Amino acid sequence: ISMTSCVSFIVPEGLFKTRSYSGFVEEIEKNGHIKSVTTFTEYVFDNAVTGNLVFVFSKNDEGDIKHFHFNEAFELLEIPEKDIKLFRKIELGTKPLNEYATLFKGMVIKDRDLVVSEHSKGKKNTLLLGKNISKWTINSKFYTNYNELEIIGGTKNIDKHNHHPRILIRRTGDTLYCSYLNEKALTESTLYSCWSTLESISNEVLLGLLNSKPLDYYNKEFFITNQQGFPQIRMSDLEILPIKYPDKVIEIKIERLVDEIIVKKSESVTANISALEREIDQLVYRLYGLTEEEIKIVEGKTH
Repeated sequence: ISMTSCVSFIVPEGLFKTRSYSGFVEEIEKNGHIKSVTTFTEYVFDNAVTGNLVFVFSKNDEGDIKHFHFNEAFELLEIPEKDIKLFRKIELGTKPLNEYATLFKGMVIKDRDLVVSEHSKGKKNTLLLGKNISKWTINSKFYTNYNELEIIGGTKNIDKHNHHPRILIRRTGDTLYCSYLNEKALTESTLYSCWSTLESISNEVLLGLLNSKPLDYYNKEFFITNQQGFPQIRMSDLEILPIKYPDKVIEIKIERLVDEIIVKKSESVTANISALEREIDQLVYRLYGLTEEEIKIVEGKTH
């Protein structure tokens, strides 16, 4: 009789998502097979500050990995294989974001509240935090003097902060929130920045892709860390978001729609842009080759 032994561990939820664990995951896969991965909506442990998952490992078995999830009612649900295949399809024919763009972290400022003001009087530099941006545009600002800051982390290089236009990406939250910046501004550690390094793809097109539902879906499923506590996206994960180069027709349409959104939002922060966003989503679905059934999964209209 042939018998197979299995081991199971409760580990941090980022094990199969975060690149810092990639060496460990590779070692596991070299020495056997991961039979299943189970995630949780709620915390596993009292007073926890990070979420967890459970994986089952076998030395000899082969086959597909089974994916399960405990929802808020503690019902164990199997994640369909079609969802897993959708992730792989979104990745097909893409390159990581860092091959299209320069990215950098915002700065960490010591005693920030003492050197930052909501008023510009006596302050030469604009400073932006995560809470200053909304999707697509900047909605408020802070002010400071760069030469008075004690920068203890992140990017200090003023030339990077002076670069514009660029895209700002909010670090915290469980949704990709990206906005267009068309002026010099310092950015704090709750924001990442990027801009296109290819003449053939504009910042507006990159912004349209980053704010689309397919990439937000992929980001939530793979990259959001600490989903059960204080969710955020890591810089190392942002760098490898799967970006597909658009054909000319889609590129021109996305750029026109993004420009229209930016104009409308600059005229009124409450402007209704939902129809324009839907148009962008449809173009990005087409770009990534998603079917109607796959679109329903991305939009949460199944299960």
